[in-house]
Amino acid sequence: MYTDSYPYLPFLNNSPYMSTVLKVSERNVINFWFAEATPIQQYKIKMNPRLWAACQQVSQEFKAPSGTPDPRQYRRSDKVAFAQLVLVHFAARELASMSQ
Repeated sequence: MYTDSYPYLPFLNNSPYMSTVLKVSERNVINFWFAEATPIQQYKIKMNPRLWAACQQVSQEFKAPSGTPDPRQYRRSDKVAFAQLVLVHFAARELASMSQ
């Protein structure tokens, strides 16, 4: 069910029972990785394990362009840089798995 056409039913838009396989984009990676820990977030992780693994691996080595060490204090540009690295890493892993 496509819920964006039903703004008067907000409980459907955030329902954990709906599929939450994410389209891999900068914005979605930022919202996925930097979101608060909630049951809905845990469900998204469960539905997107390869993307979550890519985020975890990039986070191990990522140095924010602003120099901020704490991810909770990242600027928007830091989050965009993180998301771009995740997209590159994710694409490389997907290509590698397709060639096998």
